[in-house]
Amino acid sequence: MKRAFNYIVVIIATGVVLGAMLAAAFFVPTYSPELPGTETPTDGTKLRFREGSFKIVQFSDFHEWLGIEHDSNGLAIEEKDDLKPLLKNYIASVLDAEKPDLVVLTGDNTFSLSFFYDLGRKITLKTYAAIAAVFEERRQPWTLTFGNHDSEGLYNKSDLFAVLTQYRYFIGALSDTDEILAYSDGIGTDDERIGNYAIPVYDGDRTAFAVYLLDSGSYNSSQAAKDKPYRYITEAQTAWFRSASERLAQNVQPVPALMFTHIPLWEHIEAVEQGNESIGHPYGFSPSDTRSPIFEAVVETGGVKGIFVGHNHSNSVATFYRRPGVEIMMGVTPQAAAASYDDTTSILYSRIFTVTADGSVTTRLHTSENGGGIYLGQSLTIA
Repeated sequence: MKRAFNYIVVIIATGVVLGAMLAAAFFVPTYSPELPGTETPTDGTKLRFREGSFKIVQFSDFHEWLGIEHDSNGLAIEEKDDLKPLLKNYIASVLDAEKPDLVVLTGDNTFSLSFFYDLGRKITLKTYAAIAAVFEERRQPWTLTFGNHDSEGLYNKSDLFAVLTQYRYFIGALSDTDEILAYSDGIGTDDERIGNYAIPVYDGDRTAFAVYLLDSGSYNSSQAAKDKPYRYITEAQTAWFRSASERLAQNVQPVPALMFTHIPLWEHIEAVEQGNESIGHPYGFSPSDTRSPIFEAVVETGGVKGIFVGHNHSNSVATFYRRPGVEIMMGVTPQAAAASYDDTTSILYSRIFTVTADGSVTTRLHTSENGGGIYLGQSLTIA
């Protein structure tokens, strides 16, 4: 009898919690972040070389969420009002030291801990707003694509993107704008592809460089699990990339470019297996079980100097994929993530790219363990 009574109490308590959250979902207005009162960026959102140089910082796999989980079922969450201090301070230190022209986030930006608290308190949306605030307050141009974890909770990528587009220093769109080329597909399905852009970088009046971002998808099954293979960059996305490359071409010549996505390609593994010059450490790869057509499209169109991903949190390798007439830099950027709100010891990483107006690219890793320095004292350049 006592056990039955306890079960009834648990059921009633759970019902009360869920009822309150459902009520909140109906009565809390659609989330709209408070936007920093900054001026519109100079010359719209066009990115430009400065004295013949352009710098990009890549962060990956924040796995951020403004809450602390106090049980395993997502019903007891302590909501927080800002990012984990270790992460926020690290981002600030990198921006201060490097002064990038563009920041690129390559997915798993958030990791929801509770469907119910997203329903009632919209925590994932607030997390994206907190990430945005770091860059908006500095008037820092930034962009992102999604990873496999971003849409695992209540919200799909369309919901998340609706928050991002409210920010004036965010560069991204669902379709072409005056500043960038963009593509989206599968909106409203389990395989939304949002976060596909071709962003031109100008030297004077000419497009001297481009930054491509592609959404590599999530899981082959809508039920995310470790034993289910990851998705890949699709044929439709590849066709869009070919078209974008042609549209950006200058005098029929492909524009030098970097490409960013979340999940590694099979060619990242093959590049390491070739044994060419490399920096960092190749600690594991988790690609899709399907080979994407994007790499062969990159080879055939020319222009792309490197393809960089995240996803594998401890992998820091950058190396070359080579075959006759082909040389492409392939790299993985380890994660920048704090383990908890009390974490003061985790090592966070970012990748720095210095691009010259003639199209050469040099990359190195920045780490919180060696503030302002070069990880392992290594850099890699492709002409």
